[in-house]
Amino acid sequence: MAGACDSLHRCENILAAREDYDHEARECMRKPLASVNAGRLCVYGTAGLAPTAVLWGDSHAAALVPAVAIAAEGAGRAVLFAGNTGCPPLVGITVRSHGRRSTDCLAYNAAVLSQVLANPAIDTVILAARWAVASEATRYGYESDDLFVIADEQAPEVAPTTNRAVFRRALDRTLEALRGAGKRVVIVGPVPEIGMDVPKALAIAPTGEGQIESAPTTAAFLERQSFVLASFRDAAAASGSGLILPHEALCDAERCDVEREGRILYSDDDHISYAGIAVVQPLFAGLFSATGAGTASQ
Repeated sequence: MAGACDSLHRCENILAAREDYDHEARECMRKPLASVNAGRLCVYGTAGLAPTAVLWGDSHAAALVPAVAIAAEGAGRAVLFAGNTGCPPLVGITVRSHGRRSTDCLAYNAAVLSQVLANPAIDTVILAARWAVASEATRYGYESDDLFVIADEQAPEVAPTTNRAVFRRALDRTLEALRGAGKRVVIVGPVPEIGMDVPKALAIAPTGEGQIESAPTTAAFLERQSFVLASFRDAAAASGSGLILPHEALCDAERCDVEREGRILYSDDDHISYAGIAVVQPLFAGLFSATGAGTASQ
């Protein structure tokens, strides 16, 4: 069992983990709204093909770009990435975060939906985000007490107590719009939040491999995500959407891993790394097949 940063090789692995993610996908989230309105989005998957799918979401979606890109290449497809930091792919919501209310999500998501609906070649839409922040209004672990509050026309006054209702309405609204246009939808469930900077914690904590003290147990993850997971299962069953659950690869019966075989699965406290992508990749194998990406059991 490896300890903290107790050898040169391990220190190098820990340091490398902080940069072990798709930097291009992060840059793609910097595209202005005008680029989205013009359909100028980053393309992944099989080179030279017109995109037939869209990955839509926030920075958690950006972290999952490699998994979707590999699946697209295997299926001979190309996929667009529409990403906006801190903006879950839920139509009709505004967000208050860091003490400020913003309509950026409202305009951004409306633009993405418009592009998807206007393009008959797009037959698959993949939704991914840090869902529990939007449903619960709270962040996790060591993060600040800053609330993430969402609102819609039915609950225009932003208040944490209404987040769950706004979340569910927005999810149903988004799925209805996409499915009504004949689009196949796949929801990617939550990647476990760790609650501390994983590379930093591994570097300083004299603990066993993958056993950062206070890292979430599977029970803690399921409690935090209970509303999200129930909402996704209900919505997927009602709409016929696919559902991929990354935690089924990252967590066992007891704990959600942060490290396997010396490879660190997170680049920070909640974004999956390339090493983490290797763990969840099998879940995405059937992403572009007619019967793939179905609902999972846990």
